[in-house]
Amino acid sequence: MTGALLISSVSAQAEISEQKAIDLARKIYFRMTGTPLREGALREQMSTLVRQEKFVEAAELASQSPGFINNTMRLFSSSMNNQSQNTRDITLTESMAYIMLIARENRPFSDILTGRDFPTINGQGTDCFDPTTGVRCDLSNATTLGSSTANRTVASQVPNNVASGIYTMRGFGNAAFMAGTNRRALQQTFNQLFCLSNENMKSDISDISYIGRDVSRAPDGDPTTSGAFEQECRKCHSVMDGLRGAFAFMDADGGGQLTYRANGQDNGVAAKYSRAADVYPDGYRTVDDRWEVTFDRDPAMMAKLGWPSGMLGGNGVASFATAISETRQFYACMVQKVIDTVCPNDPNNKEKGKGYMLDPTVVLPPIVTKFKENRNIRDVFAEIVVRPECLGR
Repeated sequence: MTGALLISSVSAQAEISEQKAIDLARKIYFRMTGTPLREGALREQMSTLVRQEKFVEAAELASQSPGFINNTMRLFSSSMNNQSQNTRDITLTESMAYIMLIARENRPFSDILTGRDFPTINGQGTDCFDPTTGVRCDLSNATTLGSSTANRTVASQVPNNVASGIYTMRGFGNAAFMAGTNRRALQQTFNQLFCLSNENMKSDISDISYIGRDVSRAPDGDPTTSGAFEQECRKCHSVMDGLRGAFAFMDADGGGQLTYRANGQDNGVAAKYSRAADVYPDGYRTVDDRWEVTFDRDPAMMAKLGWPSGMLGGNGVASFATAISETRQFYACMVQKVIDTVCPNDPNNKEKGKGYMLDPTVVLPPIVTKFKENRNIRDVFAEIVVRPECLGR
Protein backbone atom coordinates (compact mmCIF):
# COMPACT_ATOMS: atom_id res chain seq x y z
CA MET A 1 0.00 0.00 0.00
CA THR A 2 1.09 3.57 -0.56
CA GLY A 3 1.21 4.73 3.03
CA ALA A 4 4.88 3.79 3.45
CA LEU A 5 5.96 6.65 1.22
CA LEU A 6 4.33 9.16 3.52
CA ILE A 7 5.73 8.23 6.92
CA SER A 8 8.01 11.23 7.18
CA SER A 9 5.77 13.71 5.40
CA VAL A 10 2.35 13.15 6.95
CA SER A 11 3.00 11.93 10.49
CA ALA A 12 1.17 14.11 12.94
CA GLN A 13 3.29 16.19 15.28
CA ALA A 14 0.69 15.94 18.03
CA GLU A 15 -2.43 13.95 18.74
CA ILE A 16 -5.20 14.90 16.36
CA SER A 17 -8.32 16.12 18.13
CA GLU A 18 -11.73 14.80 17.19
CA GLN A 19 -12.78 18.10 15.62
CA LYS A 20 -9.50 18.42 13.73
CA ALA A 21 -9.93 14.89 12.44
CA ILE A 22 -13.44 15.71 11.22
CA ASP A 23 -12.18 18.87 9.52
CA LEU A 24 -9.37 17.01 7.77
CA ALA A 25 -11.73 14.21 6.76
CA ARG A 26 -14.06 16.79 5.22
CA LYS A 27 -11.20 18.41 3.34
CA ILE A 28 -9.88 15.08 2.04
CA TYR A 29 -13.34 14.02 0.96
CA PHE A 30 -14.10 17.27 -0.83
CA ARG A 31 -10.78 17.23 -2.67
CA MET A 32 -11.31 13.61 -3.69
CA THR A 33 -14.95 13.89 -4.75
CA GLY A 34 -15.91 17.54 -5.28
CA THR A 35 -18.82 17.07 -2.86
CA PRO A 36 -19.23 17.79 0.87
CA LEU A 37 -18.87 15.06 3.47
CA ARG A 38 -22.12 14.81 5.38
CA GLU A 39 -22.55 13.67 8.95
CA GLY A 40 -22.93 9.91 9.13
CA ALA A 41 -21.11 6.58 9.05
CA LEU A 42 -18.66 7.55 6.31
CA ARG A 43 -17.59 10.70 8.12
CA GLU A 44 -17.12 8.66 11.28
CA GLN A 45 -15.00 6.09 9.43
CA MET A 46 -12.84 8.68 7.74
CA SER A 47 -12.28 10.82 10.84
CA THR A 48 -11.33 7.70 12.81
CA LEU A 49 -8.74 6.82 10.17
CA VAL A 50 -7.39 10.37 10.29
CA ARG A 51 -7.05 10.27 14.09
CA GLN A 52 -5.09 7.04 13.62
CA GLU A 53 -2.88 8.89 11.10
CA LYS A 54 -4.10 6.58 8.33
CA PHE A 55 -4.48 9.45 5.90
CA VAL A 56 -4.03 7.48 2.70
CA GLU A 57 -6.60 4.92 3.83
CA ALA A 58 -9.06 7.76 4.51
CA ALA A 59 -8.50 9.13 1.01
CA GLU A 60 -8.93 5.70 -0.54
CA LEU A 61 -12.21 5.33 1.30
CA ALA A 62 -13.36 8.67 -0.09
CA SER A 63 -12.45 7.50 -3.60
CA GLN A 64 -15.14 4.83 -3.38
CA SER A 65 -17.80 7.54 -3.43
CA PRO A 66 -19.48 8.39 -6.77
CA GLY A 67 -18.04 11.89 -6.86
CA PHE A 68 -14.51 10.60 -7.38
CA ILE A 69 -15.43 9.27 -10.81
CA ASN A 70 -18.23 11.68 -11.73
CA ASN A 71 -16.48 14.88 -10.69
CA THR A 72 -12.78 14.45 -9.98
CA MET A 73 -11.87 12.01 -12.75
CA ARG A 74 -14.06 13.93 -15.17
CA LEU A 75 -12.15 17.12 -14.37
CA PHE A 76 -8.81 15.28 -14.42
CA SER A 77 -9.44 13.91 -17.93
CA SER A 78 -11.02 17.00 -19.48
CA SER A 79 -8.01 18.81 -20.96
CA MET A 80 -6.72 15.65 -22.61
CA ASN A 81 -9.86 15.36 -24.68
CA ASN A 82 -10.72 18.73 -26.20
CA GLN A 83 -8.95 20.78 -28.86
CA SER A 84 -8.44 23.82 -26.66
CA GLN A 85 -6.86 21.59 -23.97
CA ASN A 86 -9.04 23.42 -21.46
CA THR A 87 -9.58 21.86 -18.03
CA ARG A 88 -12.85 23.77 -17.68
CA ASP A 89 -14.39 22.11 -20.73
CA ILE A 90 -15.94 19.08 -19.02
CA THR A 91 -18.40 18.28 -21.81
CA LEU A 92 -18.38 14.50 -21.71
CA THR A 93 -16.71 12.72 -24.60
CA GLU A 94 -16.17 9.06 -25.30
CA SER A 95 -12.47 9.27 -24.48
CA MET A 96 -13.19 11.05 -21.18
CA ALA A 97 -15.67 8.34 -20.24
CA TYR A 98 -13.04 5.73 -21.04
CA ILE A 99 -10.51 7.32 -18.67
CA MET A 100 -13.21 7.41 -15.98
CA LEU A 101 -13.96 3.74 -16.66
CA ILE A 102 -10.30 2.73 -16.32
CA ALA A 103 -10.07 4.57 -12.99
CA ARG A 104 -13.32 3.12 -11.68
CA GLU A 105 -12.27 -0.44 -12.47
CA ASN A 106 -8.72 0.04 -11.06
CA ARG A 107 -7.34 -1.18 -14.37
CA PRO A 108 -3.73 -0.43 -15.36
CA PHE A 109 -3.81 3.23 -16.29
CA SER A 110 -1.77 2.51 -19.41
CA ASP A 111 -5.05 1.06 -20.75
CA ILE A 112 -6.22 4.61 -21.50
CA LEU A 113 -3.77 4.44 -24.41
CA THR A 114 -3.63 0.75 -25.26
CA GLY A 115 -7.04 -0.68 -24.33
CA ARG A 116 -8.99 -2.41 -27.09
CA ASP A 117 -12.43 -2.01 -25.50
CA PHE A 118 -14.52 1.16 -25.47
CA PRO A 119 -17.11 2.67 -23.11
CA THR A 120 -20.82 2.04 -23.39
CA ILE A 121 -23.46 4.00 -21.52
CA ASN A 122 -26.89 2.53 -20.84
CA GLY A 123 -26.04 -0.07 -23.44
CA GLN A 124 -26.16 2.59 -26.16
CA GLY A 125 -23.48 5.15 -25.48
CA THR A 126 -25.25 8.27 -26.72
CA ASP A 127 -27.20 10.30 -24.15
CA CYS A 128 -24.34 11.12 -21.78
CA PHE A 129 -22.17 12.29 -24.67
CA ASP A 130 -24.80 14.69 -25.97
CA PRO A 131 -24.70 18.08 -24.17
CA THR A 132 -28.11 19.00 -25.61
CA THR A 133 -29.91 16.26 -23.67
CA GLY A 134 -29.06 17.57 -20.23
CA VAL A 135 -28.64 13.98 -19.04
CA ARG A 136 -26.59 13.63 -15.85
CA CYS A 137 -25.23 10.10 -15.78
CA ASP A 138 -23.74 8.37 -12.76
CA LEU A 139 -20.64 6.93 -14.39
CA SER A 140 -19.48 5.45 -11.11
CA ASN A 141 -22.25 2.90 -11.56
CA ALA A 142 -21.25 -0.19 -13.55
CA THR A 143 -24.79 -0.60 -14.82
CA THR A 144 -24.56 2.85 -16.39
CA LEU A 145 -20.98 2.90 -17.67
CA GLY A 146 -19.67 -0.36 -19.04
CA SER A 147 -17.34 -1.49 -21.78
CA SER A 148 -17.56 -3.55 -24.92
CA THR A 149 -15.31 -4.99 -27.61
CA ALA A 150 -18.21 -5.54 -30.00
CA ASN A 151 -18.77 -3.37 -33.08
CA ARG A 152 -18.52 0.26 -32.06
CA THR A 153 -21.64 2.35 -31.78
CA VAL A 154 -19.88 5.60 -30.95
CA ALA A 155 -16.38 5.83 -32.42
CA SER A 156 -17.43 5.02 -35.99
CA GLN A 157 -15.03 3.49 -38.46
CA VAL A 158 -12.05 2.47 -36.33
CA PRO A 159 -11.91 -1.34 -36.45
CA ASN A 160 -11.60 -3.25 -33.20
CA ASN A 161 -8.30 -4.88 -34.12
CA VAL A 162 -6.54 -1.49 -34.30
CA ALA A 163 -8.40 0.24 -31.47
CA SER A 164 -6.01 1.93 -29.08
CA GLY A 165 -7.60 3.63 -26.10
CA ILE A 166 -8.33 7.34 -26.33
CA TYR A 167 -6.22 7.67 -29.48
CA THR A 168 -9.01 6.03 -31.45
CA MET A 169 -11.99 7.53 -29.62
CA ARG A 170 -14.02 10.68 -30.08
CA GLY A 171 -12.86 13.51 -27.88
CA PHE A 172 -9.14 13.04 -28.15
CA GLY A 173 -9.59 11.97 -31.78
CA ASN A 174 -11.67 14.97 -32.77
CA ALA A 175 -9.14 17.26 -31.10
CA ALA A 176 -6.21 15.54 -32.80
CA PHE A 177 -7.31 14.50 -36.29
CA MET A 178 -9.74 17.15 -37.49
CA ALA A 179 -8.32 19.11 -40.46
CA GLY A 180 -4.62 19.95 -40.27
CA THR A 181 -1.96 17.37 -41.08
CA ASN A 182 -2.26 15.18 -37.96
CA ARG A 183 0.68 16.96 -36.34
CA ARG A 184 -1.89 18.15 -33.81
CA ALA A 185 -2.06 14.55 -32.56
CA LEU A 186 1.59 14.89 -31.59
CA GLN A 187 1.03 18.31 -30.03
CA GLN A 188 -1.83 16.86 -28.00
CA THR A 189 0.44 14.00 -26.97
CA PHE A 190 3.32 16.27 -25.98
CA ASN A 191 1.14 18.80 -24.14
CA GLN A 192 -1.38 16.49 -22.48
CA LEU A 193 0.29 13.09 -22.11
CA PHE A 194 3.81 14.37 -21.44
CA CYS A 195 2.87 17.76 -19.89
CA LEU A 196 5.58 19.33 -22.03
CA SER A 197 5.24 22.39 -24.23
CA ASN A 198 6.10 22.19 -27.92
CA GLU A 199 9.19 24.24 -27.06
CA ASN A 200 10.34 21.51 -24.68
CA MET A 201 10.01 18.89 -27.41
CA LYS A 202 12.59 20.45 -29.72
CA SER A 203 15.81 18.65 -30.58
CA ASP A 204 18.89 20.16 -32.21
CA ILE A 205 20.31 16.86 -33.37
CA SER A 206 17.40 14.55 -34.29
CA ASP A 207 17.20 13.04 -37.76
CA ILE A 208 15.54 15.33 -40.33
CA SER A 209 14.87 12.57 -42.89
CA TYR A 210 11.15 12.36 -42.06
CA ILE A 211 10.28 16.05 -42.32
CA GLY A 212 7.32 16.38 -44.69
CA ARG A 213 7.08 17.95 -48.12
CA ASP A 214 4.92 20.80 -46.80
CA VAL A 215 7.79 22.24 -44.73
CA SER A 216 9.97 24.77 -46.54
CA ARG A 217 13.69 24.30 -46.12
CA ALA A 218 14.18 28.04 -46.63
CA PRO A 219 11.12 29.79 -45.13
CA ASP A 220 13.06 33.05 -44.84
CA GLY A 221 14.75 32.66 -48.21
CA ASP A 222 18.02 31.56 -46.61
CA PRO A 223 18.84 27.86 -47.28
CA THR A 224 22.16 27.95 -45.42
CA THR A 225 22.88 26.71 -41.92
CA SER A 226 22.12 30.20 -40.64
CA GLY A 227 18.62 30.11 -42.10
CA ALA A 228 15.36 29.77 -40.17
CA PHE A 229 14.88 26.12 -41.11
CA GLU A 230 18.25 25.01 -39.71
CA GLN A 231 18.07 27.31 -36.72
CA GLU A 232 14.47 26.68 -35.69
CA CYS A 233 12.03 24.75 -37.92
CA ARG A 234 13.97 21.51 -38.01
CA LYS A 235 14.06 21.30 -34.21
CA CYS A 236 10.28 20.79 -33.98
CA HIS A 237 9.57 19.03 -37.25
CA SER A 238 12.34 16.47 -36.97
CA VAL A 239 10.80 15.15 -33.74
CA MET A 240 7.16 15.51 -34.74
CA ASP A 241 7.26 14.34 -38.34
CA GLY A 242 9.09 11.12 -37.56
CA LEU A 243 6.25 10.10 -35.24
CA ARG A 244 3.42 11.47 -37.41
CA GLY A 245 3.18 8.33 -39.53
CA ALA A 246 1.51 6.51 -36.63
CA PHE A 247 -1.69 8.41 -37.42
CA ALA A 248 -1.49 8.21 -41.22
CA PHE A 249 -4.75 6.26 -41.55
CA MET A 250 -6.67 8.45 -39.08
CA ASP A 251 -8.98 11.36 -39.87
CA ALA A 252 -11.98 13.19 -38.41
CA ASP A 253 -14.80 14.66 -40.45
CA GLY A 254 -15.66 17.62 -38.24
CA GLY A 255 -19.02 16.12 -37.36
CA GLY A 256 -17.81 13.91 -34.57
CA GLN A 257 -16.92 10.85 -36.61
CA LEU A 258 -13.47 9.28 -36.75
CA THR A 259 -12.35 7.47 -39.87
CA TYR A 260 -9.68 4.85 -40.43
CA ARG A 261 -8.51 3.68 -43.82
CA ALA A 262 -5.80 1.09 -44.29
CA ASN A 263 -6.34 0.61 -48.02
CA GLY A 264 -7.29 2.56 -51.12
CA GLN A 265 -5.45 5.52 -52.57
CA ASP A 266 -1.92 5.95 -51.17
CA ASN A 267 -2.36 2.70 -49.22
CA GLY A 268 -4.95 4.38 -47.01
CA VAL A 269 -2.82 7.38 -46.00
CA ALA A 270 -5.12 10.33 -45.32
CA ALA A 271 -5.10 12.91 -48.11
CA LYS A 272 -4.05 15.61 -45.63
CA TYR A 273 -0.54 14.10 -45.61
CA SER A 274 -0.08 15.32 -49.20
CA ARG A 275 -1.14 18.92 -48.58
CA ALA A 276 1.28 21.55 -49.88
CA ALA A 277 3.52 18.80 -51.25
CA ASP A 278 4.96 21.23 -53.77
CA VAL A 279 6.54 23.39 -51.06
CA TYR A 280 9.51 21.01 -50.91
CA PRO A 281 8.91 18.01 -53.22
CA ASP A 282 12.07 16.27 -52.03
CA GLY A 283 10.75 16.04 -48.48
CA TYR A 284 9.47 12.85 -46.89
CA ARG A 285 6.36 11.34 -48.47
CA THR A 286 4.18 9.32 -46.11
CA VAL A 287 3.18 6.06 -47.81
CA ASP A 288 2.13 3.94 -44.82
CA ASP A 289 1.64 4.18 -41.07
CA ARG A 290 5.28 3.65 -40.11
CA TRP A 291 6.58 5.87 -37.31
CA GLU A 292 10.18 6.39 -36.22
CA VAL A 293 11.85 7.92 -33.18
CA THR A 294 14.25 10.41 -34.72
CA PHE A 295 15.64 11.70 -31.44
CA ASP A 296 17.30 8.46 -30.37
CA ARG A 297 20.59 10.19 -31.23
CA ASP A 298 19.69 12.86 -28.64
CA PRO A 299 20.49 11.38 -25.19
CA ALA A 300 19.03 14.37 -23.37
CA MET A 301 15.65 13.99 -25.08
CA MET A 302 15.59 10.22 -24.55
CA ALA A 303 16.39 10.71 -20.87
CA LYS A 304 13.87 13.51 -20.39
CA LEU A 305 11.06 11.34 -21.71
CA GLY A 306 12.32 8.08 -20.30
CA TRP A 307 11.63 6.68 -23.76
CA PRO A 308 12.03 2.87 -23.91
CA SER A 309 15.14 2.06 -25.95
CA GLY A 310 13.50 -1.03 -27.43
CA MET A 311 10.59 0.91 -28.93
CA LEU A 312 12.13 3.17 -31.53
CA GLY A 313 9.66 2.55 -34.32
CA GLY A 314 6.63 0.61 -35.45
CA ASN A 315 3.51 0.62 -37.54
CA GLY A 316 0.23 2.21 -36.59
CA VAL A 317 -1.35 4.00 -33.70
CA ALA A 318 -1.48 0.96 -31.40
CA SER A 319 2.27 0.38 -31.42
CA PHE A 320 2.87 4.09 -30.95
CA ALA A 321 0.46 4.19 -28.01
CA THR A 322 2.25 1.24 -26.41
CA ALA A 323 5.55 3.11 -26.62
CA ILE A 324 4.02 6.24 -25.06
CA SER A 325 2.56 4.12 -22.26
CA GLU A 326 6.05 2.81 -21.43
CA THR A 327 7.71 6.21 -21.12
CA ARG A 328 8.40 7.57 -17.66
CA GLN A 329 7.21 11.03 -18.70
CA PHE A 330 3.67 9.77 -19.30
CA TYR A 331 3.40 8.73 -15.65
CA ALA A 332 5.10 11.91 -14.44
CA CYS A 333 2.57 13.93 -16.41
CA MET A 334 -0.39 12.03 -14.95
CA VAL A 335 0.95 12.62 -11.44
CA GLN A 336 1.28 16.33 -12.23
CA LYS A 337 -2.33 16.35 -13.44
CA VAL A 338 -3.43 14.76 -10.18
CA ILE A 339 -1.64 17.52 -8.28
CA ASP A 340 -3.33 20.15 -10.44
CA THR A 341 -6.72 18.53 -9.78
CA VAL A 342 -6.67 17.99 -6.01
CA CYS A 343 -3.90 20.19 -4.65
CA PRO A 344 -4.59 23.88 -5.35
CA ASN A 345 -1.68 26.11 -6.24
CA ASP A 346 -0.26 28.38 -3.57
CA PRO A 347 -0.55 31.98 -4.84
CA ASN A 348 2.69 32.84 -3.03
CA ASN A 349 4.51 30.24 -5.13
CA LYS A 350 3.00 31.72 -8.28
CA GLU A 351 4.28 35.16 -7.31
CA LYS A 352 7.74 33.62 -7.08
CA GLY A 353 7.40 32.21 -10.57
CA LYS A 354 6.49 28.71 -9.45
CA GLY A 355 3.27 27.21 -10.75
CA TYR A 356 2.97 24.44 -8.20
CA MET A 357 2.03 23.86 -4.60
CA LEU A 358 4.18 20.76 -4.26
CA ASP A 359 7.86 20.79 -5.20
CA PRO A 360 7.95 18.31 -8.11
CA THR A 361 11.63 17.53 -7.56
CA VAL A 362 10.68 16.12 -4.15
CA VAL A 363 7.16 14.79 -4.61
CA LEU A 364 7.11 13.37 -8.12
CA PRO A 365 10.06 10.93 -8.34
CA PRO A 366 8.97 8.31 -5.75
CA ILE A 367 5.29 8.55 -6.67
CA VAL A 368 6.02 8.36 -10.41
CA THR A 369 8.22 5.32 -9.92
CA LYS A 370 5.53 3.53 -7.95
CA PHE A 371 2.79 4.58 -10.37
CA LYS A 372 4.73 3.24 -13.35
CA GLU A 373 5.00 -0.06 -11.53
CA ASN A 374 1.44 -0.53 -10.23
CA ARG A 375 -0.36 1.80 -12.71
CA ASN A 376 -3.23 2.52 -10.32
CA ILE A 377 -4.38 6.14 -10.64
CA ARG A 378 -6.60 5.92 -7.55
CA ASP A 379 -3.51 5.32 -5.39
CA VAL A 380 -1.86 8.43 -6.83
CA PHE A 381 -4.86 10.59 -5.92
CA ALA A 382 -4.86 9.16 -2.40
CA GLU A 383 -1.16 9.89 -1.92
CA ILE A 384 -1.25 13.42 -3.29
CA VAL A 385 -4.40 14.66 -1.60
CA VAL A 386 -3.13 13.91 1.93
CA ARG A 387 0.19 15.67 1.54
CA PRO A 388 0.59 18.28 4.31
CA GLU A 389 1.12 20.97 1.65
CA CYS A 390 -2.31 20.14 0.20
CA LEU A 391 -4.22 19.83 3.43
CA GLY A 392 -2.60 22.84 5.10
CA ARG A 393 -1.43 20.76 8.08
